Parts: sequence; C-alpha cells; structure tokens
Amino acid sequence: MTHRDNDYRKAGAKTGVGSYSSKTIKTRLLTLAAREPWRAIIMGGLRILGYRDEPWARVVMYRETLKLISQLDHSTLSACEISGKRWVDKFQWKSYTNLFYPAFDICSSVTHERYDIILAEQVFEHLPHPYRAARNVYDSLHTEGYFFLTTPFLIRVHGYPIDCTRWTEIGLIFF
Repeated sequence: MTHRDNDYRKAGAKTGVGSYSSKTIKTRLLTLAAREPWRAIIMGGLRILGYRDEPWARVVMYRETLKLISQLDHSTLSACEISGKRWVDKFQWKSYTNLFYPAFDICSSVTHERYDIILAEQVFEHLPHPYRAARNVYDSLHTEGYFFLTTPFLIRVHGYPIDCTRWTEIGLIFF
C-alpha cells in the first residue's frame, strides 16, 4: 500500500476495485474513448480545447511548411500534389492537380504536364525507389519550378502501403 492509498483510507475513500483513483478514471475514459461513437465525441471535444491527435513533429512541420509556402505567389503557380489534398483549399492556385501513389507511380512515371510546384508531403518514405521518383519530379517541373518535399525522421515506421526510408537534412540534399 502506498502513502497515497493510506491517505485515501484516512479520508474514507474506497481503494482497490471500484475506486475512483486517477488511474482508474483514466482507464475507464480510455476504454470508453475506444468505442464509437464516443471516440468521435471525445476527440471532437478535445480538439476544441486545442488537443491534436497527431505526433508533435507533424504539428510543428505543418506550421512551418504553411509559413514557407505562404510566401509564394500562388495565383501564378500551377501546382501538383502527390498523394494528398492538404494544399488544394489553402491557396488560390493558377491550377491544381492531385496524383495519388501508388495509382500514379512517381517512381516510374513522369507527369503528363509540367508544373510550377510539386508538393510531396510524407510520401517519399513510402517509395521503394525515391531517387528515381525525385528525378521524375524534376522532369515534371518547369525550369524555375519548386519541389516541396517533407518526410519524417522521428515518426515511427508506418506502412501505408510500405515504409522504406528515413533521411537526415543532409541526406535530402542528394535529391
């Protein structure tokens, strides 16, 4: 018995099974939160309070990438986003296209059109041939185009459909 349990007994609180210790309450809430529709309700309430159900590294990455891309003149840029829809509604692009991997295999194909900016967020770690894909991206860009790439380093392996690679900042320079 811990010192804390002894304090609860002195105060007349229950201990053991059926008690309302912080650990028991947390366990009950987590059990409830795992069930639909409660999970959606609880997560919605937590998001209102500022909780983000994603790794902290991604929260920071999204904030910083938004700052970076906000500096561009979007109305003059034709954009292509690989495996995402994050940027379609954020800005008024001159034109916008989605290509989804693996239906569009950037490792083996060049896009039919040329773009001013190609965005590939959290895609390249899933590619079996990322250097081929980078070459195809460059071949799909206008001469002065932008290749915007983010990829995890400190986020756990997550296979959608596979997870192949992590890079350091220096390793990305070789793209």
